[in-house]
Amino acid sequence: MKYIDIKDWIVSHRWGVAGCAVSFACGLLCYMMLHHCAEPEPLSSERVRVDTLFADGSHYEGWMRRGEKDGDGTLVTPDSVVWEGRWLQDRFCEGVKTAKTYTYRGHFNEEGQFDGFGVIEYSQAFCDNMCRDGKEAKDVVRRYAGMWVKDMKEGQGKAVMHDGTFCYGRFAEGVFKPNKALKFKYGERVFGIDVSHHQGEINWDKLAIYCDKDGVTYYSEPRSRTLTQPVMFAYVKATQGNTFKDARYEEYMREAKNHDIARGSYHFYTLKSSPESQAEHFLNTAMLWQRGDMPPMLDVEFNDSERGDIPPTYSEDILTWLEMVEESMGCRPIIYTRENIKNVYMKDSRFAKYDFWIARYQKRPVDENWLIWQRSGSGFVRGCDADVDIDEFKGDYEAFVRYLERI
Repeated sequence: MKYIDIKDWIVSHRWGVAGCAVSFACGLLCYMMLHHCAEPEPLSSERVRVDTLFADGSHYEGWMRRGEKDGDGTLVTPDSVVWEGRWLQDRFCEGVKTAKTYTYRGHFNEEGQFDGFGVIEYSQAFCDNMCRDGKEAKDVVRRYAGMWVKDMKEGQGKAVMHDGTFCYGRFAEGVFKPNKALKFKYGERVFGIDVSHHQGEINWDKLAIYCDKDGVTYYSEPRSRTLTQPVMFAYVKATQGNTFKDARYEEYMREAKNHDIARGSYHFYTLKSSPESQAEHFLNTAMLWQRGDMPPMLDVEFNDSERGDIPPTYSEDILTWLEMVEESMGCRPIIYTRENIKNVYMKDSRFAKYDFWIARYQKRPVDENWLIWQRSGSGFVRGCDADVDIDEFKGDYEAFVRYLERI
């Protein structure tokens, strides 16, 4: 066998060796580049707005973080169910779920079930089908606002049945359990509250008015806390004068709507600024009003020390505010006042078209020309530690519904 000197071979084949080395280096470089590009970049921890279609056919538009739905967003599933609200790490926490037979607004658990406080309204077709399947209309829930546990009505709640009747009390496993010991029927009286920042934190999930065995709310400290009336309407202070805006206005208005409570906005009239500027200030603040809400309210009251400051144009000024707000909102306001103020400053025939809200504690107003009666300025309600004004609508539940429909 012929001996080959490796050094001589390399010298004689130096260009070939060099070419192989270059080829190897280029191949290695290309491999490294391709390998680097194939590695997925880490998902960003920042939230990003997306509009995407998932593999199962669901469409999502909203915020995502690290590939998960996180923040406000809307998901539409292939079966046309819509989930619109707040997401946290791919879990739907709070918002509105719209399906073929119902719309639900409220809280959800980790499995996407109704859990916590929520409001549901079933479709007309669904209720009709329940009746065709043998249920009586008085036993079919058309609308429910109350507590839920794993998709079941469970705890305190109020409901409107398919025949239009109203019920309130305890539900268990989705079925209403009437309290047979009651000496009154829920819906015979309609109660509400009016609130401002003075009430502080309110637990709207538990909100209810303490009442006695006859269904009458207490004027002050309740003797019993075993029975309650539902809060059917809530007036929220929006403004005072031409500069003050109540710090709790938006929060309370939002919570009232979320808890299926008819809401209203009110303005506290002062003697220190013009009616025009006060009306403009209220209109610029109370922009949450919509059909189905209570009408705007003007709070007309003053203390004895202010009597000397009342201008001769006081009645005319009040009418100016009322007319400006009605023209702008397309809804006639109501007037909150005391009987002695009404009798002195609202004798003009132009006040006759307005509904009145009369404050007279413990005793019914002498003049029956009122829509709402403020029964107490120091009432107690469940869900709030502060005193709360307790109000009564003039009429039963059916009359209250008709009134809201006329606004």
